[in-house]
Amino acid sequence: MNGVSPPDFLPEETTNDVILPANTVDVPGVMAQTADAGASLQIFDADGLPGTTEILVTAEDNQTTQMYTLNFIIESISGLSFPESVVQGETLSASVSYAAASILDLVVVLEQNTSPYTSYGEARVTVPSGSGTKDIEIIVDPGIPVANDAYTLSAGLLPEGGSWADRLDEYAQENIDALAAPSDDATLSGILVNDTLIRLRELHEKGMLNSLQEQLLFSKERPQEELYNVVLDKYQYVNLASDPNMQKQLKEMRSILANWGKKTNDKGQSIESKEIYDSEMNESIKSMESNPRLKDRAEILRGNVALMKKWAAEGK
Repeated sequence: MNGVSPPDFLPEETTNDVILPANTVDVPGVMAQTADAGASLQIFDADGLPGTTEILVTAEDNQTTQMYTLNFIIESISGLSFPESVVQGETLSASVSYAAASILDLVVVLEQNTSPYTSYGEARVTVPSGSGTKDIEIIVDPGIPVANDAYTLSAGLLPEGGSWADRLDEYAQENIDALAAPSDDATLSGILVNDTLIRLRELHEKGMLNSLQEQLLFSKERPQEELYNVVLDKYQYVNLASDPNMQKQLKEMRSILANWGKKTNDKGQSIESKEIYDSEMNESIKSMESNPRLKDRAEILRGNVALMKKWAAEGK
């Protein structure tokens, strides 16, 4: 081919891809030589680029033939795969399909769709000659403005060490969304005791609740099991767990609850000890006291813990 054997040519293969430099305009001239001196060949040149040149080899017996093809490919980027949105500060993974006639650089850039085309992430990797797909990771700028359809992801094929202005080919995808990074704030903004609960406790202490209210809200001990018909008894007044006619349903629901507890490793399967409760609450209080923004709320939590322990001692 133009006096030089293609670098990736495999004589045992009847179809070979030949990658040409990006600035190639003319179809390369092809010469071939048969393995058997008695065989003959015909060359059918490609009409243009990209294109295919065919070589027909006819054996000395004039009966046996073999067709060889050379697929001429101009070095380029043929595809770009990536998510439809990016997240502030997170890593974007893009897959770039390319063909390179020599060692080249792949550069991927995330930028605004419109002027001033601010870049919010870029990565460069070097690829060998040949064709393939390269996975490239880009760290998205944490300061990228949240917006819909406002960004473009571009992949460029560049000479090794070259600038974007030197790119040999480019593949771009527009209308990419930028999403806000999920918050990592795990602190409380405040703790409030519901006013309704406070009022109910006041009425309980004054003996102003009826028997049903006392039973549902202030029994010293709750029933071991509770089963309600939420269709006919949507406020769950009547506990059917002891109803002989409901024992089949009770067993079914008991089994479902037990299986759910095992599947989710629910901590309610065992009673939390006082020591564990005290340890967890003390850690929360210390954490608040060490944070200037939350220091004043530590006292609120300390008071709530004392109230919860008082109610527990009363069997509530």
